[in-house]
Amino acid sequence: MATFDGDDLGLITGYADSAKLATVVNGCVLNLAGGSDTVAPAVTNITPPASTDLLPDDVVGFDVTDETSLKKVIIIAKFFGNAIWETVFDGVKFAPIYADSSVVTVIANGFHFDTQRLSGWPSRPEILIIAFDDGGNEAEN
Repeated sequence: MATFDGDDLGLITGYADSAKLATVVNGCVLNLAGGSDTVAPAVTNITPPASTDLLPDDVVGFDVTDETSLKKVIIIAKFFGNAIWETVFDGVKFAPIYADSSVVTVIANGFHFDTQRLSGWPSRPEILIIAFDDGGNEAEN
């Protein structure tokens, strides 16, 4: 059994809700709720690939799936080497600059996101996708 003292607290992150508790220690998920789901959600099929050019009107798409049930997906666009961060999707809805031109589609075991910035991409964004499942597992691309 692991024990932690005050010096270890910087290594621990996590979240809790009324029914579940999960903690991440040094990148390992500890599902403290006693559930059997230990597989984190998956972020796949990201288009266009990061190695290609992105035109201002291009759509960035990807799938977020989970074996059991997704709880929340958060999407952030980072521009100009992390100088500007924009919330694209807050887990409930798209931000206004993305809302009119972005869609979420239900797919097997999850969702497909197509995101497009209303006034165009000011530079090639780094898209950060954070997904949580009902078992307390977290994935980040």
